Amino acid sequence: MHRDLFSAETFKPATMPRGAMMQGTEVSNSRYAWNSSGSTITWDDIPYLESSVSETMAPHMEVFRTIIHSAQISSTSTFDILERIGTGGESYVFRTVRSGSDGFSVVGAVKVYSPAIYPTMEEYEAAMQRVSHVAASVVRIQHDHLVDVWSFYEQERIRFMTMEWINGFDLKVLTSGISRAHLGSQESASDCQRLQEAVVAGDEGTPRFSPGIVVHIVRECLSGIAALHRLGLVHGDIKPSNIMVNRTGSAKLIDIGANESPRPPRVGRLLTPHFAAPEVLLGGRATPQSDLASLGYTLIALLLGRVTNFNAKTLDELLNEKRWLVENLHCVLPKNVCGFASLMSLCKRLIAFDEKDRVTTAEDAIQQCDVVRRQLVLGSLDCDYSDCLRRWMDQSFPM
Repeated sequence: MHRDLFSAETFKPATMPRGAMMQGTEVSNSRYAWNSSGSTITWDDIPYLESSVSETMAPHMEVFRTIIHSAQISSTSTFDILERIGTGGESYVFRTVRSGSDGFSVVGAVKVYSPAIYPTMEEYEAAMQRVSHVAASVVRIQHDHLVDVWSFYEQERIRFMTMEWINGFDLKVLTSGISRAHLGSQESASDCQRLQEAVVAGDEGTPRFSPGIVVHIVRECLSGIAALHRLGLVHGDIKPSNIMVNRTGSAKLIDIGANESPRPPRVGRLLTPHFAAPEVLLGGRATPQSDLASLGYTLIALLLGRVTNFNAKTLDELLNEKRWLVENLHCVLPKNVCGFASLMSLCKRLIAFDEKDRVTTAEDAIQQCDVVRRQLVLGSLDCDYSDCLRRWMDQSFPM
């Protein structure tokens, strides 16, 4: 039941129920504030003289009273498009700026959903209801390693989602940019060398991230995935381009629930074959286990510094190659990776061809990541990975 917090007659803050607050060891039955000396005083001690409001301010006080006694607070805001930053199977993503009052503005991202693949607007709107449901669930989670969703709107029946703009790069960009990255002059020569060794492993041809950095990123992704799975949600399209690393060195999953909305049969599902679990390729629904398999293929791509070379031209060939990969990882991964038994075990358990052989939950995979981290510590190969990534990105990809 809605209850006003302010008295309309006197505009004086209403008192709290007896016992609602503690003042030291004494129970206070009124609202409180802090005075300049830091001790607690009650609102009853503060002169709240409405009679002191000037005639000039009286109309504005009426507006203020209307707002605080209403059931809704509304405002009008516009998202000014700065640039397009992404294009998906059925949407465009823009970097935007939203202006508020008194010079306030905030940079964000807006994802606009196209109705092109839907035969009717009714089917489009039905699909968008599911997208909205997933977005609302992500908002409730409020997880450090999931993109922050702000709201879901419509403009003349076209839906769009507002969310945070992540100041960083996706793993596809970072991986492809390793060979072109050069540390700047802000670090000493010895620090540059240590930083390069902590982040990049390029001893066997293709420059790539070190095992420690890769496990750090994957563990953070698993933390976000675990939060989704606990709420009964799946990501549905985990791959390097859907994992962002921000300027603080922290990983975030984006494009959550990409395959949750129903699509017309003629369109089918949007997926990335190289990173899709076998059962999804065969037409099954995305599940927590298929998310883990997709993250496993991403893990291997990061350890290799490139996407796994699947040369299949048909679905059967691709499935056979994925089955072969599980048993022959030692032939594919670099030697410095094959020397980590715990890391090899993690890879195999994530990409097991049969779901029943896969790691059971994201939490179980996190525990195995911690085993790998302990092995890195014993080998004196551990570091503050977030800080190393932050410094490396600042130097290699200056703003």
